[in-house]
Amino acid sequence: MASIRGGVSMVNDVLAVVAFIGFLLGKVLNSSIPLRLLGV
Repeated sequence: MASIRGGVSMVNDVLAVVAFIGFLLGKVLNSSIPLRLLGV
C-alpha cells in the first residue's frame, strides 16, 4: 500500500508540474501575441 501511495503521489506531482508549465506557457503565448501585433 505504501509503495502504491508513493507512486500515486509521484504521478500527482508530475501532473501538477506539467499543468503549471502548460499554464505558464499559455500565459506567455497569450501575452506575447498581442505585443507582436502592437509591434513591441
